[in-house]
Amino acid sequence: MDVIKNILARYKYVATVLLFLIAVSIVDVQQKTGKENRLNLLYYDPLYADDTRFSITVKDLLEAQRIKVDYFLGSEASVEALRKTTKEYDVWLLRVHSTVHNNRVWFFTGEEYDESKYILEQITDDVHRARPSLSSRYYFAVGSDFVHQFMNDRFSNAVIIVMGCDGFNGDDLAQAFLENGAVAYMSWDGPVSLTHTDNAVIYLLETFVNEKRSLGKALAATMEAIGPDPNYSSRLVLAPETASELRITYKDERPVRID
Repeated sequence: MDVIKNILARYKYVATVLLFLIAVSIVDVQQKTGKENRLNLLYYDPLYADDTRFSITVKDLLEAQRIKVDYFLGSEASVEALRKTTKEYDVWLLRVHSTVHNNRVWFFTGEEYDESKYILEQITDDVHRARPSLSSRYYFAVGSDFVHQFMNDRFSNAVIIVMGCDGFNGDDLAQAFLENGAVAYMSWDGPVSLTHTDNAVIYLLETFVNEKRSLGKALAATMEAIGPDPNYSSRLVLAPETASELRITYKDERPVRID
């Protein structure tokens, strides 16, 4: 009888150790990938100081649906924030100025330009100085080469939304995100006002998240309700075509992933 008790005790000890190691492994994987059992969104907004209403609306909308949001606002939306963010997000919401330069799409950070910073990156044209108007200050901007060089393999199954002008006036930035794991890229095919892109993206998120429509149907509803930019006729465009079928998967009424 004592022998049997000893054997059972040993089995119980081994089972306890195995369960502990499995738990530690799960935590370790979550820490390395940044993945949790809930939908994660990165909100990158260099324009926060210009108008805070959009961020407040988005915060209320997403957090009401139990979506985890990490914020990079104003000057915190820097080059380093993009380069050092290792967490895997399901959605990257980039409320940025963007433009086309030398046939490439660039989006602005909230970091003011300093010629003494990112010297190598400037030489290799991974970052560039840019300004949204002739009267404004210069800021650092990044483009497709920066995504390939410093953000590669960061976008596994992610949806990328670039809210600025001309994000689809050329396909290099879209391809950079898609080639590094993203499943969807959405942006405007020409100039767009800040007010119009704010209204359109709020409607898009409400339709995609609250009404639980597919991404393609949410975009179609947005274009019908909000329409192209009234001044420039620019439209919000989605790629690739297969992204139209994407929708949020829920578990216990909590959004956990997009597929």
